[in-house]
Amino acid sequence: MRTARIHLVVCSALALAVLSVYAGAGALGFVNFDDDIYVTENPRIQKGLTLEGIAWAFTSLDAANWHPLTWISHMADISLFGMSPAAFHWHNVALHLLNALLAYALFYGLTRAPLASAFAAALFALHPLRVESVAWISERKDVLSSFFFFATLLAWLWHAKKPGPPRMAAVCVLFALGLLAKPMLVTLPFVLLLLDYWPLSRLTGGVRSALLLVAEKIPLFVLAALSAVLTFTAQSAGGAVRSFDAVPFWDRVANALWSYMAYLGMLVWPSGLCALYCPYPGTLPWTRWAGALLLLSCVTALAVFLRKTKPWLLVGWLWYLGTLAPVIGLVQVGAQALADRYTYIPMLGIALALALLARDFLSGKGRVLQHIACVLALLLCGIWSGLASAQIRTWEDTIILFSRALAVTRNNAWVHRNMACQYSNMGLLGTAEKHLKAALAASPEFTAALGDMGNLCTRMGRLEEAIRYYDAAIRLNKKQFECRANRAMARIRLGDVDRGILDLRTLLREHPELAEAHNNLGFALLYKGLADEALQEFETAVRLKPEYEAARYNVRKVREAMEREKARRAMEAGDKAQ
Repeated sequence: MRTARIHLVVCSALALAVLSVYAGAGALGFVNFDDDIYVTENPRIQKGLTLEGIAWAFTSLDAANWHPLTWISHMADISLFGMSPAAFHWHNVALHLLNALLAYALFYGLTRAPLASAFAAALFALHPLRVESVAWISERKDVLSSFFFFATLLAWLWHAKKPGPPRMAAVCVLFALGLLAKPMLVTLPFVLLLLDYWPLSRLTGGVRSALLLVAEKIPLFVLAALSAVLTFTAQSAGGAVRSFDAVPFWDRVANALWSYMAYLGMLVWPSGLCALYCPYPGTLPWTRWAGALLLLSCVTALAVFLRKTKPWLLVGWLWYLGTLAPVIGLVQVGAQALADRYTYIPMLGIALALALLARDFLSGKGRVLQHIACVLALLLCGIWSGLASAQIRTWEDTIILFSRALAVTRNNAWVHRNMACQYSNMGLLGTAEKHLKAALAASPEFTAALGDMGNLCTRMGRLEEAIRYYDAAIRLNKKQFECRANRAMARIRLGDVDRGILDLRTLLREHPELAEAHNNLGFALLYKGLADEALQEFETAVRLKPEYEAARYNVRKVREAMEREKARRAMEAGDKAQ
């Protein structure tokens, strides 16, 4: 009965703390940072929850990911609440609140120590590193997948008490649902092996015992492998995976070592947090990666040395190292060197180790010291809550979000580019140009910024300058198909129609799937008065991309013009006959 009261108090306190910290989430809006891809400019999502939409979710590789359950959750929000950003944000907060409660249940299930479990769950739930996963609508996949992560681990503890096919099936189903929300859960079978070692003590000795535990999890490893293949395919198709030419292997290793230590530093001293830590640092000074390697090696050696008396220290440390591995940068996806959201699950291992380390230190030390420790723990929770509340306000809108990133980072070309996109959408072209120039000053070979500069110059009527920027982007990356299509349009607007048409036809011979290029070619053919051929190109663009509203509009207008011309000719023919 006393234990039940403790659980009730802890869970109530956790819930109140989370709701207090994220009370301002309902006032946040959408941001021009993937929210357009996931919600605001995604016509599939905006139709709400439909059978057609669910089928698309399971077959789509949009956003360079395969996460159908995440897409479906956004569709459900649209069906229930429309385009209210508050609803999306509160959905994220609700999932994070559930995760905090499940974290406590998991920690207690592992340790049977309510106070240590409460502190570990509070560290997980209230630390400002969590804000990005909760306050960013596009990161729904993080909080949603983590819900199934916790559920799978709890199901595993249930299965371990009395192994059997029905319980193993429940574990597999929950794990599969988590992978359908975000593929970062691929390391979960590894976590289960750690739990088999401690606290479940299922590793009874020898290689045979270890192999049996691995064999038991073969269905989970198969699910993880399938998810990894689908994810790599999606990210490669979306151009998110960076080649070894762009980021050499040893630079990746050095950055991975540094990132492991950087995340721990952010845990201890959460200052300067922001949405986009860019650019990728390139070749790090040897002192930085060597220092990180030394510290990581020392902690690992200490955990191994203490494994018999403090096995949870090794488990927590390997949990951190292992679950962070998919996003540590050895397979570099995107430009970021690190991100707050990547710590959502890995820091659970550190929280567990720290809480049990504190419990062991205080054991038998007397009530006074234990009371002081409780006060300090509450003070830490208060500090984390205050910092997290302040961090949430930086997600209020796009300008505030990226202004914060510019304030705490240097030479951040990606943030300048994102700021330029936002100001361009607002019609503030001069301010957008300043940010694009800053992006190119920080990274002269930033092809995306070069293409954006070409687009901006086109909007401002500086077509010859726009062509120079397009040329520069294409020289750096021949796969800049949008730049090739837009350069052709700039040439057409300058009067070089034949050259523009030739460029577009060449591009479409190489890549006939580019709907935007077909649409541009349709415009070019209209310049030449070739309405029938133009209509074919517009119709092809719609067939390739059914949600392409601009192409649909062009089809409609050309058909109307052709009908009017047909009627006019019929009238003229009738007049001549009379």
